[in-house]
Amino acid sequence: ENVPADTIMIEEGMKVTTAEGEHAGDVEEVFTNNDDELTHLLISKGFIFSTERLIPIHWVNLMTDKEVRLAVHTDVVEDLPEYSD
Repeated sequence: ENVPADTIMIEEGMKVTTAEGEHAGDVEEVFTNNDDELTHLLISKGFIFSTERLIPIHWVNLMTDKEVRLAVHTDVVEDLPEYSD
């Protein structure tokens, strides 16, 4: 409702790519702090045996209406521990 016109919304299912353009996963959930500021993205990759990883928002380099591009390389994302809540 009160979203500025030039704001890009991060939605569940958006594609997340690494600095090299590799598919890192898809957005599953968005985490915010007590001030409703975005802090992390939970991404998931795979269908049957999916893995989830928590991505710090400061790793995001670019957002479009279809994709979130990270500033880090694929190996950095793959080295993150799997997320468990």
